[in-house]
Amino acid sequence: MKLLHTSVIGLAAVFAATGCGAAADATATQLVVVGQGGGYDEAHKKAAKAFEEEHGVEITFQPGANTNGLVLARGGDVDLLLSQPLISFQGEKEGLWAEITPDNAPNTADLYEKAQLSPTTKVHDFGAYVLAYDPKQVSEPKTWESLWDKEYCEKITMPDFTNPVIILTTLMAEENGGSLQNMDPGFAKMEELAPCVHTWWESNDQVDQLFRSGEAAVGITTSARALESQQNGLEIEYTMPEPGALAMMTTANVVEDSPNRDLALEYLDHMMSPEAQKVFAESMPYMPSNPATYDQLEPASRDAIGFGPDDLDRFVAPDYEYVEGVIKDWQQEWNTRIHG
Repeated sequence: MKLLHTSVIGLAAVFAATGCGAAADATATQLVVVGQGGGYDEAHKKAAKAFEEEHGVEITFQPGANTNGLVLARGGDVDLLLSQPLISFQGEKEGLWAEITPDNAPNTADLYEKAQLSPTTKVHDFGAYVLAYDPKQVSEPKTWESLWDKEYCEKITMPDFTNPVIILTTLMAEENGGSLQNMDPGFAKMEELAPCVHTWWESNDQVDQLFRSGEAAVGITTSARALESQQNGLEIEYTMPEPGALAMMTTANVVEDSPNRDLALEYLDHMMSPEAQKVFAESMPYMPSNPATYDQLEPASRDAIGFGPDDLDRFVAPDYEYVEGVIKDWQQEWNTRIHG
């Protein structure tokens, strides 16, 4: 299994070199960002205040990046998207994004290498998918493959074929003689595990309910959510099984055809600054992608994130550029073998 993948794709560079794409509107008074909704967008609003004041612009956030963000971007109705790698690479294939360079967004040059997904896609923050477990019912799972131990059977909860389970399936393929190009061993392992999954969860609240009722004893969740659940009195522990946490990344893209493209690039640069990322991370416990930010955080904020910069080296993620091209086939295979 590869660690977080860094690829170099020049589609947006072609558009920039040939003069395609809209120029920034010097009189722009509003930027529209499609984000994740809820507390995530609220944290960005706090971090955006300094930029709004400096530029005399209002930044409006609307949810739905992972559902209709590409539709809005295709229409040029939004300026910036905060989504996930598969969506970013799909948009990149369509030529939707502006190139991000050290010239138009200097702070991006300082990001972790793992945040440099491509010339048009940068990671704003990292989360970690981990295994939460009830120590009263089961022992700590040491590896991801521990989930196949009889001890956990019929006590497992995990989401359906979304990012963490996609990563887990690719990991199982590569650990059992397969690869991204030969996923059969991975699907075979997940088909073997499926009868032991008590619930394919659909929301974080559902995970907590399953642990409280004792129906679940181990489950995939994020480290931030596990910590929040502990603070709310849920008696669980969590672990980053070998070979490492499953990576959760929020990607940032500027829409090439936005009439406010240049201003949106300036805002993206602000988002990636240590100052803005500090404000964000103090409200939303995800790892900032700018290395200079982490040491500036208060101990309580670092604790809330639940992992540190050294853990990023062990994060597991596939080559998302490749996965984007085959994900529809994988989804069909999953539906047939797991739910068919």
